[in-house]
Amino acid sequence: VFDAIDDLPAEARLMFLNTNHGFFCNRDFVADSFFEASQINALLRSKDGLEGIDRILADLGVTHLLIENRDRFVPWPESLYDFLHDRTRTRPLLRTSDGVYDLVEVVSATAEASP
Repeated sequence: VFDAIDDLPAEARLMFLNTNHGFFCNRDFVADSFFEASQINALLRSKDGLEGIDRILADLGVTHLLIENRDRFVPWPESLYDFLHDRTRTRPLLRTSDGVYDLVEVVSATAEASP
């Protein structure tokens, strides 16, 4: 997955959800570490619905999400899962062969970044 992240455009901005294991990541990222997960969760819950999550990610400049699909220790808002499955808002780029990680592009953020 980190090879795929290396291939993202230079302007890509990453947020990691359900993991903070970025030691193989060669670029800056925001992660929901043990301490920040509650803050990111609260932020995502602060705006209602898909538009709210879209706006939060846009305000943070997040264009891509790396999601670990195991050991979920944070009760994410249901609207986050709706957001991730809405193909007008996100585009899956990669799922690791073991299914542990998904790399997702935030479509609205990349559209806003385009000239």
